[in-house]
Amino acid sequence: MANTPGLNGHAFRELTASEIIGELASELEHAGDAAIAFDGDGTLWSGDVGEESFVAACLAGKLSATLERRLAREAAAFGIASSGTASERAWQLGEAYRAGRYPELRVCELMIWCYAGWTEAELAEHVRHTLAQRESKVELYEPLVPILTWARSRSVRCIVISASPGLVVREAASPLGFNPEDIVAGYSTVELGRLSDELSGPVPYAATKVSAGRARIGDRSWLATFGDNAFDVDMLNAARLPVAVRPKQRLLSVLGDVARAVVFKA
Repeated sequence: MANTPGLNGHAFRELTASEIIGELASELEHAGDAAIAFDGDGTLWSGDVGEESFVAACLAGKLSATLERRLAREAAAFGIASSGTASERAWQLGEAYRAGRYPELRVCELMIWCYAGWTEAELAEHVRHTLAQRESKVELYEPLVPILTWARSRSVRCIVISASPGLVVREAASPLGFNPEDIVAGYSTVELGRLSDELSGPVPYAATKVSAGRARIGDRSWLATFGDNAFDVDMLNAARLPVAVRPKQRLLSVLGDVARAVVFKA
């Protein structure tokens, strides 16, 4: 067992997959029906599947012209210069986010409702095509697979909680055995068989990840959470065993406030 340094001299235990399984097995003896929650981007896989899908759609000019006015209003509300097609305006908002001028939660919402006018099948095909490209940075994080396998062999419910679009997350999570009902993410409403530009509910982000996850797992004991970033802190705190996976500095800076937090060691 090693240690990962945090801020202010705080060190976190590093646990391998087998060590984590050992601790979870011990917890499970007293937990009854249980569930484990995983973040998606940066945790179950490298890269950001929602952002890759969004960027590919913008660069290909695929966003509906009916969104131009809404995107113009969105940009104006944050003092962001905006012009051109819907795809160009959405791209400009994405660039503003990367420059720190557009809020993170707001861009998560944008990356959900930007597919207004598409069918679910069209979006699924777009995501599959995007992930198949050589330049895609989305890659499954294989070291976590033994934990998934163990949990399912013990009838522990495994879910993904992500602020990315649910229909996009499904394509990335499916190879790991997650079904649509295992995905807690952002969705837009569907009208006449096509996605709309209205969200069907709050995006699972920060504290909302906890309420959305709890609604999905019901009365099960929240056995563990695996996450990589600061906006996973609330759901890390909700679990008996909070596990930071390849933690970003933003998470390390606040991980000391999470009781019993450990760092995954591949």
